[in-house]
Amino acid sequence: YLAGEDLFPLPEKLEKFSQSAIQGAAKKGEEPLRHSFFEQVDELSDALDALQQCWRQRLIELRRDLLTFVDNELPRRKRKQNIRAFDDLLRDLRQALVSEGGDYLARTLRMRYPAALIDEFQDTDPVQYAIFRSIYPDTSALLFLIGDPKQAIYSFRGADIFAYLQATHDIDHHYTLDTNYRSDGPLVQAVQHLFAHHPRPFWFDQIRLTDVHPAPGRDEASLVHQGAADNASLHLWFMPRGADGKPVAVETAVERIAQSVASEIVRLLQEARTGRLLLDGREVRPGDIAVLTRKNAQAALVQRCLRARGVPSVLHGSESLFASHEMEELRLVLAAVADPVRDSAVRAALATEMLGFDGRELEQLAADETAWNERLDCFVADHDTWARRGFILMANRILAREGVRERLLAYPDGERRLTNLLHGIELLHRVGLEQHLGMEGVLSWLDNQLNEKPTREEYQMRLETDEEAVKLVTIHRSKGLEYPIVFCPFAWEHSRPRSDDSLLFHDQNSGRLTLDLAPEKEGEHYQWTLQENLAENLRLMYVSVTRARNRCYLLWGAIYQGETSAPAYLFHTAGQPGESSLEEQAAVVKGMSDEELRCQLDELAAGSGNRITLTDLPQPDERSWQAPPAEDSPPNCREFRGEIPLDWRIASFSSLVAGQGEERLLPDRDPLVLSTPETGEEEESTGGRFDDILYFPRGARPGSCLHEIFEEIDFTRPDDGVTREVIDRKLRLFGFDPQWGDAVH
Repeated sequence: YLAGEDLFPLPEKLEKFSQSAIQGAAKKGEEPLRHSFFEQVDELSDALDALQQCWRQRLIELRRDLLTFVDNELPRRKRKQNIRAFDDLLRDLRQALVSEGGDYLARTLRMRYPAALIDEFQDTDPVQYAIFRSIYPDTSALLFLIGDPKQAIYSFRGADIFAYLQATHDIDHHYTLDTNYRSDGPLVQAVQHLFAHHPRPFWFDQIRLTDVHPAPGRDEASLVHQGAADNASLHLWFMPRGADGKPVAVETAVERIAQSVASEIVRLLQEARTGRLLLDGREVRPGDIAVLTRKNAQAALVQRCLRARGVPSVLHGSESLFASHEMEELRLVLAAVADPVRDSAVRAALATEMLGFDGRELEQLAADETAWNERLDCFVADHDTWARRGFILMANRILAREGVRERLLAYPDGERRLTNLLHGIELLHRVGLEQHLGMEGVLSWLDNQLNEKPTREEYQMRLETDEEAVKLVTIHRSKGLEYPIVFCPFAWEHSRPRSDDSLLFHDQNSGRLTLDLAPEKEGEHYQWTLQENLAENLRLMYVSVTRARNRCYLLWGAIYQGETSAPAYLFHTAGQPGESSLEEQAAVVKGMSDEELRCQLDELAAGSGNRITLTDLPQPDERSWQAPPAEDSPPNCREFRGEIPLDWRIASFSSLVAGQGEERLLPDRDPLVLSTPETGEEEESTGGRFDDILYFPRGARPGSCLHEIFEEIDFTRPDDGVTREVIDRKLRLFGFDPQWGDAVH
């Protein structure tokens, strides 16, 4: 180490040779061993600690300088390249409103828009709020801000709940909607009791829980279980600790929860099949059920568990298409097409599930030179098709020749696989055209996407089916939607900051959004970040349970780090001293036994008026579900019962000038069918020539004649005399000499 040039890392256990370590290890009454080397190890350790501290401070300064540079340089580069993003428009407008002439701009906008209504205001930010406050500073114009702070869950997109809270402080008139038109009365009461259980259910005092009532006629549950209204609408599942008495590991909890949710869905569908679970008089179907998750990976796991039990499901997520197995396989196939003389590339392509060769078949193919060469010839032909006729033709040729659609659909998740593959082919075709890419360019672009796995909307996985299926949705995507039966099994995610390197929070003294690049561990800034994370988790939990219309499942239990989660705070800290910190409250929850946790949950359920039922997380089983056979009834034509308005019509210019506009109604044009040229239009003389189409008369009537010919002939069929028959008939119909037949044909 001493002879080398690297200061770090230190030799293992070098600190044991320091004078301080030796002195601390000496037995009482004994004189510790002393040597100048030991003292020098102490000096070296102190010097390296100081150097590391200096480096850490320099890194913090570098990060600060980088942020400052980006803040100044990015606008300059955007202006140079004439690029404007949505945020730029907002910042420019705000700046214009506070600069010279801003009053005139605000007055002009106010005159043009004397009233403004801002929906989903809880998802705005301080810049947007400042704009509207500048335009509508007083009661001379109307400004309505409509939002629910309990549903502010998009901070990762820049939404700022504190802008909403500032608005509630600035504005004098407040109105509250207190009727829930979505959910049955028992479920409304259950959710109300769930959050009213805590004096500060959303952490911030400014966000209050208002009394909400069900809509008229919704007092009773419309979900009927075993012949009676299902008034116990909120099912609270409790997950106890493992056999070792420790909190359940997150990975173990997620896997078991997914299995239990899938088993419960099968049980519900089986009860519905036997008439014991009805919704609005009909049996519950898979499409009536939704599972809300925090992450796409959780939704994918639930989907695998449902698929294993035969339950159809559809994943509404934001997962990147390029994270799918199908795109990896497509890359292998395209690499073989691009380089068909490389045997290893061809073998890798054949071994994909897309082309379907197993090890035995590949071995047989390698032993049969004729068969192998035939395979190579196929890839060579695909290479030639791609080069000469384009990517999409080559891809469709492979899909058809290799029976890819049929092969993939044979898998349990076949629709998902085929949807991903077709989506990928479509994207590659479009990118190749837009960017003028050849084979290597397409493969290089695909490699980049597979590495980066972008999640832009156009690159997100599409829905694989629109059929009756269980909906698997992230909580963020579910906002604004509703489902009859909702599972919320992953509301227990902890609230601690993800990183110790930096913290993003609102300064509780100034209210400003602040980035701390060198936070103290569990210091004031850490506590503020923890509070904001918990508050957002509470709002996510509120959004998830309020998506349910008839029944909701919610899970909580002794899960690792769950003591800082929304359920832990809501269910178990109501009686704790208000001045204690969140970490102190979490420590109390962490120290509670399963019996103590369950006792408090029993009290919560008992006070709900039988609206909440508490049970342990059900054990998963292997029961499966089979969809009922489709009714084999003949299709019936729908009968048109609407009315076609006759007080307006669409007519072409040709029909108007010919005096036909009031008589004919066609989608885009009105052909002129006249036996003699009575329209008054001057048609050019043919000069007696009928052998050249260039001498065919011009005008609306000849144009309409040719148009109808093109409409009726079939360009995909060989000329078997039908085309000439159409031409002759149209020439007669429009009053043209039959001698034009050869030229038009």
